[in-house]
Amino acid sequence: MGDIIQLNVGGSIYTTTRATLCTFPDSMLGAMFRESMPTAKDDQGRYFIDRDGPLFGIILSFLRSRQLVLPEKFGQFDILAVEADYYQIQPLIDAIQEARSKMRRGYIIEVIEKTECHTLTNGDKMHANVTTTISAHIDVAERLNFVHGMWKECYWPAYRYVTIHHSSGETVFDLAVLRSKPVWPVLGDFLHNNDAKMIERSDISHTEDCLLVPYKEHKSKSIITKQRWLIPCLKWPSKTK
Repeated sequence: MGDIIQLNVGGSIYTTTRATLCTFPDSMLGAMFRESMPTAKDDQGRYFIDRDGPLFGIILSFLRSRQLVLPEKFGQFDILAVEADYYQIQPLIDAIQEARSKMRRGYIIEVIEKTECHTLTNGDKMHANVTTTISAHIDVAERLNFVHGMWKECYWPAYRYVTIHHSSGETVFDLAVLRSKPVWPVLGDFLHNNDAKMIERSDISHTEDCLLVPYKEHKSKSIITKQRWLIPCLKWPSKTK
């Protein structure tokens, strides 16, 4: 089952193994290369399949990894679905339907930024802290590469922590950062430049008098900014192992 196979699919040449083509034994390819179906060959002795050649590369990748990896800005879902149906690869058919569904609805990123400013009654500023929490689907968070990429552009945070939990049946990524500079201007530019759209924003301000050791009166002002962004799916490079 591990012998090397050369294919001519609609004029596109591929090299793989019999075992890869038989990944899903109940598919048409599985039946073909278990030698239970007659298979045509071209004049070079390569197995010939009269189907869409370039799209077969996506199908072959799925057979190898069991993951649907699509080019950026891919727009041939209808044709790919027809090809998957022809080859009778049910897991691929399901993966295409899921990808199309996600593309239609997009992903939401929620950004909550809390700025706390402390000022003495004589007007002297004490300090300011900014805490930013970003929540997104784990796939989007990985593709945006929040921790290792974007943060370098807006200075390293003084403190950060990450949590991963489940919400509405999906895996959600939370990144919280404590720093002295606001993050959202850089994050907003980053998302805007990648065709994300801000769909909601709200600002809440709160001021209160406080007493701080060594018993100096000061005012504490909190500003909370909340943003929600819609990201078109498949705009980001797909994950690779």
